[in-house]
Amino acid sequence: MKELTQYDIDERLESLITRAWHDKMQHFPAIDAPDVMHLLNQVGGQAASSSRGGKRLRALLLHNTVATFTPDNSPAKHSDEIIDLGCAIEIFQTAALIHDDIIDAADTRRGQPSAHRALSQFTQNADQGSGLALMLGDLLATLSIRTAHTSSSVLAHSPDIFHAFLDMHDQVELGQIMDISMESLDLTHTDELHSSIQATYINKTASYTTIAPLFMGMLASGHPQAATLARSFAHSVGEKLGIAFQIHDDLLDLMSTPQKTGKPVGGDIREAKRTWVLSHALRLTQPSDRAFLIDAYMRETRSEQDVEQIRSLFISCGAIEASITDVENLWTHAAQEILAACMSMNVSAQDTQNFISFCSRFVG
Repeated sequence: MKELTQYDIDERLESLITRAWHDKMQHFPAIDAPDVMHLLNQVGGQAASSSRGGKRLRALLLHNTVATFTPDNSPAKHSDEIIDLGCAIEIFQTAALIHDDIIDAADTRRGQPSAHRALSQFTQNADQGSGLALMLGDLLATLSIRTAHTSSSVLAHSPDIFHAFLDMHDQVELGQIMDISMESLDLTHTDELHSSIQATYINKTASYTTIAPLFMGMLASGHPQAATLARSFAHSVGEKLGIAFQIHDDLLDLMSTPQKTGKPVGGDIREAKRTWVLSHALRLTQPSDRAFLIDAYMRETRSEQDVEQIRSLFISCGAIEASITDVENLWTHAAQEILAACMSMNVSAQDTQNFISFCSRFVG
């Protein structure tokens, strides 16, 4: 199987989205109104635009998993379908992010206007822009399923792979509901808060970022032990890797720059997101600071002064440091489990090291 790059995924992803939109337009009833056609073309262009800019880690993880666990004596097969299956995850992510930005009323995504903001600017109507973006997200989610179904149909364990893709959809959507529900969670019960955050991270992030690519990739490898080991391996390693990935993302939101993240610093604080760092802070701060945090997060809005004060508290109380330590520990245990799985499945030392090295990209 040839080595795959982010740019290979970018090229194929844009081709899939552009072609799908063109095909949809061909099947629409004839539309005589030029303004309607112009708007439809704008939405189609936004579909491609919203898909640009990602690191493609999910598609690359799936591809690397297949390459790692495919037995040495097996001929390289279906490489195009493996790429498309990875693209299906990336298309789903684009759909999920479009919806997520509507929920969060986010202005930007990856340094560009979010889809609903871009479409609102085009139509000069915020409600219409949000409605168009909502339907665009639905169309892309459907395209992701269609792409996964077509690409998985020729792979080993095809039905299990496709059902895993559908389960991934369910988990992310459940995770989004959990994320919204936590906005009203009582912050005085820190143990309950922490367990809820962990469950949300597994469902909303790990499910499609690490668990599904690992599970589908091992199944698609055709390894004789894949049917018995894939699920336990993907969930054990994927949960640790996915939680670490999300904590690292939370830390970037606090400590990075808009130039690097494409979003304003402290966005999670402005939106009162219940994060891993907040959970640590509520346990580590002094009573007066804890009372301030609880009050600030339960208010409708937080001022820029609040954001800076909360960021400073996260640093001074040790919540940032504790979260960094958690990422390191999660990665250590995940790497050990990857090594054990590779050894049990007779993966070469070089391929094992390459796979561990790639997986480390999820934690920075």
